[in-house]
Amino acid sequence: MQFLKKPKETVLGLLAIVISGLAVVAGIYGFCSSKAVASPQDPIDIKVSNEPIRIDKVSTDYVLPEDGGTTLLLHEFTSVDDAICDDCGLIRSLDIVEMENPVTGKELPTTVNFTASEGATAKITWSPADSIAKASTTYKATIVFQAKSGFSFSDEIKATFDGADVAFTNNNGKITVTKTFDKTGAAVVTPPPTTEGDWVIDKSGILSAYKGSDKNVVIPSTVNGITVKEIAYKTFNNNKTIESVTIPDSVTTIGNYAFAYCSNLKSVTIGNGVKTIGTYAFSSSGLEAVKIPSSVETISFAAFWKCGNLKEAEIPETVNNIASKAFVSCSIKSICIDPNKFSGAFDSTVVRHDFTDDSDILCDKCGYIRRIDISGIDQPVKGQDLDTSFVCSCDQYVDVTYAWDPNDTVAKDSTVYTITFTISPKSGYSCDGSTKISIEGIDYEFVYSDAKITVVKKFPQTAAAASTDTPASTAPSTSTPSISPIVSPSTVTPSDSVDPKSMPEVSVSFEDFIERLYVVALARPSEAEGKAFWVDMVKNHDFTGADCAREFLLSKEFKSKTMTDEEFVEVLYLTFFDRDPAEDKDGFNFWLGSIKQAGRDNAVEGFINSTEWCNLCATYGIKSGATTAKATIASKNAEGFATRLYTCCLGRDPETEGLKFWSLSLTNLEITGYDAANQFFTSAEFKGFKTSDEEFISRLYLTFMDREKDDAGLKFWLNEMNNGMSREQVIKEFAKSQEFSGICSEYGIARGEF
Repeated sequence: MQFLKKPKETVLGLLAIVISGLAVVAGIYGFCSSKAVASPQDPIDIKVSNEPIRIDKVSTDYVLPEDGGTTLLLHEFTSVDDAICDDCGLIRSLDIVEMENPVTGKELPTTVNFTASEGATAKITWSPADSIAKASTTYKATIVFQAKSGFSFSDEIKATFDGADVAFTNNNGKITVTKTFDKTGAAVVTPPPTTEGDWVIDKSGILSAYKGSDKNVVIPSTVNGITVKEIAYKTFNNNKTIESVTIPDSVTTIGNYAFAYCSNLKSVTIGNGVKTIGTYAFSSSGLEAVKIPSSVETISFAAFWKCGNLKEAEIPETVNNIASKAFVSCSIKSICIDPNKFSGAFDSTVVRHDFTDDSDILCDKCGYIRRIDISGIDQPVKGQDLDTSFVCSCDQYVDVTYAWDPNDTVAKDSTVYTITFTISPKSGYSCDGSTKISIEGIDYEFVYSDAKITVVKKFPQTAAAASTDTPASTAPSTSTPSISPIVSPSTVTPSDSVDPKSMPEVSVSFEDFIERLYVVALARPSEAEGKAFWVDMVKNHDFTGADCAREFLLSKEFKSKTMTDEEFVEVLYLTFFDRDPAEDKDGFNFWLGSIKQAGRDNAVEGFINSTEWCNLCATYGIKSGATTAKATIASKNAEGFATRLYTCCLGRDPETEGLKFWSLSLTNLEITGYDAANQFFTSAEFKGFKTSDEEFISRLYLTFMDREKDDAGLKFWLNEMNNGMSREQVIKEFAKSQEFSGICSEYGIARGEF
């Protein structure tokens, strides 16, 4: 029988014709047989068979002669690049990839990367049979492929090496490929840096581990011939041995947590190639000083957070981005950049430049001049020379030029004169728009441009007699501010509320809140589209802070991380408490035990219900959100909190059944601390005391603030109640106080929202 190819334009797709009495036409792409494959040639001899015959090509049209009983099937290759038939496992191509020429001094590959690896195995042998490539040697690789069970090689199989055809043999179902490489280069002898055997690095230059024990570590710029480009996630994390580290110029990225918790690390030299310092890169380390090179563009979230010994940080103006908490909880008192430029990056007490006292005009660290005073310029007088002598308080640091307008030598009658000073810092010194400029002791507005200051003083119109040197009306006013400071009582007031609805304008934003979740929970920066989505969800009140936290911590991305329970609790502390769990060993151990008993999801709900999370969300102006799952707290803590309500509010010891009820309700998070306290103060028992307003306030102080009332506070609240504030409102305002938040936090109770 002959099998003739039909012109392609007359048949679309695959025709499978089964002849059994009648000719039945069917397109079959499913069930396969492992019969021999016929390649489309013109003509093709095919014997009549009751078994399907496979055509090993894509998108080719065929006509089957009417001989009866023969089925023709096309192999299921969805594209011309497919190596394996999806239906029957026929392998039609093997492409060996990513095998480079052997390099002197490097290991010869022992594994093979190739297409169709799911259907075949590969074994490689080298000739000569070295493990490390020698210099000036020609190596030949022999690779033997064998089909796995359920797979087979096509008779028309092709073998390629990085896309180029390569010779092979097919012997009893085994494909053997040989490849002869170029001769290796001569041996290169280079003095080793720090012992290279102490380092783990991948081909892309990411340094992932240090196995040495040196106190003073110098990271090499190359390891085993590979340039070190990045220090990976947790490379030195929690290393208690290292005291100093030098990072080479070849490194561009210091990864997240790279040196975190290295408590004995006192100094670091950061190379001039580093561009990014990652999230928590040096957090909770023992650093005492750090100099950021001008190459750095980004200092990520909490990079130096809680470096308690860090007193000096030299940061150039060229750094574009310093993220929130980057230098918070350090011992830095001053820096030579504007800390207010980077929201939340520094402690609020950090000031710009190092000035010992108010009389200092120069920063000893960087030469910044904060005040320049010019004096000795007299009012122009008709018929007298315009003054050309003046005194500058900083003439050793700046050059000053001047110009009169009009540009007369002798002052004319009835003329308004101005003098313009141009101030240029000398080499090694600087000033800017924040520098204070005064003339004759009075501050003046000025223009700062091209590193120069231009200030103009205008004089009154000249007259026959000398005029008093009084500042012109355009000079800044020195009058007393119209709004004087108000000293409030040393007590809780309604403004102490942490309720987001009553929060003042906050310096951080929804964007900051979402970015924080990305870097703390997922240990990476946000992508623009994802961040925009989450910000919109929060802005539109579709999601609370708790909703966002759940989505991040229960996400597929987060759960795909290989993380121990200890590491998981560490992330929870950082996410919800914004603090290091090392400071709370008892709490840390409690949550580890809780996870073993109730699982990680329950732990997430427990953290969501914390006062610290409520307060943290409030700082971003976001509602913390109530839990939808049932979490629990320590019953002993709940019992102590409830007992305290009995003694402070009702003035008695608790009865057994009542204490059990309140403890259980708090333990199961059915009520908050505020709920419980409010119910005690509005109970029939308390109302039966018929307390005076003064006694009522006294008990509020004991219950919500754990102290006796103060006179100013008592006077304040009595005045509020006399002006119409109800007892229920007063209870709520006391519950919003920081003192009550602290009490709830101490007992592990959710304070509640209002």
